Amino acid sequence: MRLNKHATLCSHSDNELITLPPSLMELSSLRTLRLSGNWQLCGLPPGPGALTGLELLDITGTGVAALPPWLGQLKVMQELLAGSNDLQVSKDHAADMQHCNHDRQSL
Repeated sequence: MRLNKHATLCSHSDNELITLPPSLMELSSLRTLRLSGNWQLCGLPPGPGALTGLELLDITGTGVAALPPWLGQLKVMQELLAGSNDLQVSKDHAADMQHCNHDRQSL
């Protein structure tokens, strides 16, 4: 999969993804990542790669059951959409995400 390294929006919704392409984690200019509807996607990478500027993450309707610790360290993150999945969030991780707006259906 070839991605534009200057992209600010990446939508891989409803693409039957099982894992994220490694090239996606190299997009330093990415601000919005939409992964909704990829019910086979069961997790996010263990590290943020170059996604330090991510502001919105949509994992609605995915198989993601846990948030990686790096997600709470993204200080520019503004919105996490995570409804319609079995996401479990620890109290410590929820505290790390206080600066972010949440889709509270499952948080």
